[in-house]
Amino acid sequence: MNKAQTLLDLFSTQSLQISLPLFVANLLLSALLAWILGRVHMKFGTTLSNREQFARTFLLVTTDRGHACWRTRNEVATSTSK
Repeated sequence: MNKAQTLLDLFSTQSLQISLPLFVANLLLSALLAWILGRVHMKFGTTLSNREQFARTFLLVTTDRGHACWRTRNEVATSTSK
């Protein structure tokens, strides 16, 4: 029970400061890595069809997930700091 209370205290007292330049840099880095992963998948993937079409979704999924995680962290930080 003590560990749970300590974790609860950590989440309720921490305020999260996210800088926009750091977020943009992380988003660009993840987009670059997703693009590289798509190229590797197109060259070495073993699926029979639609390798190119599937590889194009990597970039969209990666940037969307990054944005969703950033928004969630921001909302949690805002709600716990009140």
